[in-house]
Amino acid sequence: MADNEKSFNKLPSKQALLTLGSDTCGDIITLRSGEEIIAKVKEITSELVKYKRCDHLNGPLYSVAKPTILKIKYTNGSEDVFDDAKVVTHNETVTPEKPIPDTTLHPAAILSLILSILSFFLFFAFIIFLTIAFSWGGSMLLFLLSIAVLLLLIGILVISINSAKKAIKQIKAQPEKYVGENMASTAKVISWIILIAYLVGVALLLYAFTLYF
Repeated sequence: MADNEKSFNKLPSKQALLTLGSDTCGDIITLRSGEEIIAKVKEITSELVKYKRCDHLNGPLYSVAKPTILKIKYTNGSEDVFDDAKVVTHNETVTPEKPIPDTTLHPAAILSLILSILSFFLFFAFIIFLTIAFSWGGSMLLFLLSIAVLLLLIGILVISINSAKKAIKQIKAQPEKYVGENMASTAKVISWIILIAYLVGVALLLYAFTLYF
């Protein structure tokens, strides 16, 4: 609140703002202290009145607590009087602008990261199966099980990579709606590294078959 009060003193004069010739600004917020703020009212909540300075409409959104406000006179001639934080409306009230929806973490980015991490741990499971198979003198059952696990995990990694690509594409196309590009990119890199390791594992497995069977 202290920062907002300091900003009031930096505002241009009332006369200067009212002569800007713009019909989108010039709402007069009268404080109980007698001070007047010339601004564009953006939103009125249960506790705050949010506004932008007329001389910097593309700047930050300021706010002032309702209990400190006496009244607001809008550019269309309507007026809101604040009585102990309750609004008594005269004529037409200002319609708050629809808030910008919050961005959400893209579900495909989350899925890609989960699958890549899961595959990372399952890779060690594959190594364990393969090690046991060798220690048992080349068990055919464990070799076949290792191949099945390997093919399954390769499939999981392909899904992870495709999900990451989908997430990155949609996040770039709709940055106001989705976030998580870094997450998707990380998952994509991890998936590719593990996939290459799996393919090397397949080559080693085939070589092991030639030695033991």
